[in-house]
Amino acid sequence: MSEFDIACDVCAKMQIPITLADPSLEDYPLVYCNAAFTRLTGYKLSSVEGMNCRFLQGENTNADDAAALKTGLLERNWCAQTITNYRQDGIEFNNLVVLQDLVLMDGTRLVLGCQYEFHTATDKRHVYAHLVDVEKISAAGFAMVEAAARPRRNTLLMRSENAMMKIQTHTIYRNLGGVFT
Repeated sequence: MSEFDIACDVCAKMQIPITLADPSLEDYPLVYCNAAFTRLTGYKLSSVEGMNCRFLQGENTNADDAAALKTGLLERNWCAQTITNYRQDGIEFNNLVVLQDLVLMDGTRLVLGCQYEFHTATDKRHVYAHLVDVEKISAAGFAMVEAAARPRRNTLLMRSENAMMKIQTHTIYRNLGGVFT
């Protein structure tokens, strides 16, 4: 089993909506999304594989929000941005997107994206007030991929440049009072 396959297997078990994109290909196409992403957006991997996540954008998506995500991708920085997205059925939702470089031991570079739906302006302020915690959630996701993969295959080492803290995602959810769905 390849490092990529193990990473996908681990992400499949996570409750956080997750995507993996391939930055070595033009336009950062998706190469993976988990079931939580499908529940959030309505899109299955079979319908979005090879596409850039711009398919989630629509009429009320702010161009500056989209540009901030693109800048984060191009600069290979940890990036968190709220953006108006659309589910497959056309229903609009508010999404906090967190992007992070993920490098597998074999040198494969991926962009891991986590999505968090929020519902009101109050939730949005709460999201920004807890952006450090959001970074911890993101870090936890990467750490959990790493930790879960090791017992299955000791030669797999994954690192994330900004994911230094090894924490449990459910603790952050509890601390945020259920802001994210």
